[in-house]
Amino acid sequence: GKVMEGRVGTFSSSSIHKLVKSGRGKDAVFSAAGLTYIKEKSYEIRLGQALITEQFAVSTSWGHVLEPYAYAQIPGDILSLSSRLESKARRKHPKLLWTGASDFETKDTIGDIKSPYTRKSFCEQVDIYSEVEKGNLEAFKNEKPEYYWQLVSNSILANKEYAMAVVFLPTKDDVLEILSEDNLAYDAMNEHLSKCKERLKWLTLEDTPYLNEESEYNPLNYVKFKVPQEDKDFLIQRVELAEAELRKLLK
Repeated sequence: GKVMEGRVGTFSSSSIHKLVKSGRGKDAVFSAAGLTYIKEKSYEIRLGQALITEQFAVSTSWGHVLEPYAYAQIPGDILSLSSRLESKARRKHPKLLWTGASDFETKDTIGDIKSPYTRKSFCEQVDIYSEVEKGNLEAFKNEKPEYYWQLVSNSILANKEYAMAVVFLPTKDDVLEILSEDNLAYDAMNEHLSKCKERLKWLTLEDTPYLNEESEYNPLNYVKFKVPQEDKDFLIQRVELAEAELRKLLK
């Protein structure tokens, strides 16, 4: 087939949760959402391009622009010196049509940074992190499966033992800095980031989900956990099944 850009025609970490659930019938290996996702991948392979052009919604643009701010606030001792902000390097599975990109990696950990565009999503993720701290990983799996399985997927692709989830809600001061003209200036080195910045140019402070100074929450929250081997094995098996299904569609 043609060489395609990054995630096109491959199952990607950010959508891999769609392959986790079985369907309702006794022989239904995949849910309706899973089957649709597999079908979409078959279309991409036949097209040799993505189904939709990249959407620069305010919420996703916000996440991209805030990522380095969040990363800069993670304490150095947590990250170790070997860490680097990845995000651009997509990893490929050696055998399967499966790719993903972590936001950062250390020698034994992959990390993902969420900067949600709603305060509610931020609070939900903070709740989940405190459950995970208590050893209740099931809470993460059940309440934010799309984020949980993204971490499992990236830990498989990068061959790391641990995953770290980070959620960030900026303060008013952060937002004023983020929305400053200097910060939103066009960056010739990064076309993608520049397009994201363009989407934020018209925002005022009140449009954004900033965190109040009087809040009980910290702007930055994170949790690190060992990715269970059985979840890795299960996800590999699901992707193998999905790929078998995909190959049938491409016959």
